[in-house]
Amino acid sequence: MRIIITLCLALLASVQLVQAEPIIIGNNSSIDFSKLDTEGSKSEFKVESKNIKDMISGEITYLITPLEWNDTEMADYQQRYGVNPHQLVLAAFDDASSQLQTQNEAHTKKDKTERTPEEIAEIFSTRNGSQLLYLYISEFESAENSQNIALFLMEDRQDWLEEQGLIAIPKAVHDENLVTLGLKKPLYRDGYR
Repeated sequence: MRIIITLCLALLASVQLVQAEPIIIGNNSSIDFSKLDTEGSKSEFKVESKNIKDMISGEITYLITPLEWNDTEMADYQQRYGVNPHQLVLAAFDDASSQLQTQNEAHTKKDKTERTPEEIAEIFSTRNGSQLLYLYISEFESAENSQNIALFLMEDRQDWLEEQGLIAIPKAVHDENLVTLGLKKPLYRDGYR
């Protein structure tokens, strides 16, 4: 018994506490995420300049980008890993109001609180040519980390994204993201509409 206790104590003494490295999130948007306050996030992460190729190669498991992956990139990822990454919408770029101002200088730039629900829906539909900010998540990242980071960006830091000139996601997009994360059941049998 004394030998077992001695071995256990020796083993505990030899184990060094190693702090986990933060999760790297790639970013190839124009948003400077180095100014993002990550305090309050349940998963430690840092944002670095990376792109879609870095996620396809497996160097990173998260990517923030204004680019929707094209068919070739999705096929490369699918061929390599057998699944597609999860795609969440974090925000929309506020190009629609600047286009409106350019077309008619008599109009003042609309404040985010002045937009109607129809205008917001049109912006997030991208039919008007608006651009969205996406978060891609690898299927191989832990569900806990994925949910923690996504919820942090979708809920806790939407005000920060608005300060960067983006439009916060409406409830319908938020709910669709929750379905993608597995935190909410789809309203319809074959998915969220």
